[in-house]
Amino acid sequence: GAEEAYTVLAECFAEEVRLCESWGNSRPEEGSEHYLAYHIESVTGRGFIHGKLVGLCVLVVHLLQHLASGAKSEAKEGENGYARALVDCKGAARLASFYSQIGLECAPGSPGMPSVEELKKALHSMDSFLLVEKHLLPGYFHFFGAPNAALTEAVCAHVKILLGAR
Repeated sequence: GAEEAYTVLAECFAEEVRLCESWGNSRPEEGSEHYLAYHIESVTGRGFIHGKLVGLCVLVVHLLQHLASGAKSEAKEGENGYARALVDCKGAARLASFYSQIGLECAPGSPGMPSVEELKKALHSMDSFLLVEKHLLPGYFHFFGAPNAALTEAVCAHVKILLGAR
């Protein structure tokens, strides 16, 4: 029942904390999606519900990683080329479907979420965020930098389609 589910959830959380303590930092639980989430909060000067914001950022970073893993080399540079490659990202469609099934409203521009323009601003300025936050272990943005304007536009447009953003 519900009590058993809460017990399992608490045990998993405790194990995650032990893992991070043994690792010496939060890297086992935080990656590029968290870096982007923290930067969005920095850029906007606002706090957001952590799970919703990270859910959005998981999808954004997943799309960026999809292109970095080889789909980008098959796509012609520019917003339309990226858009065609992003449509082939089945993992992103599965994530969006999962979010819908569990009722996670994390589309940019939805209540309590950053706007699409705020998301774009954060993506464009990730390089400067990493210069300040030197303690963060390497992730997507360390290796590939902030996405260019065409890539940012294509990813944000695809996120809007997947999540039904306003």
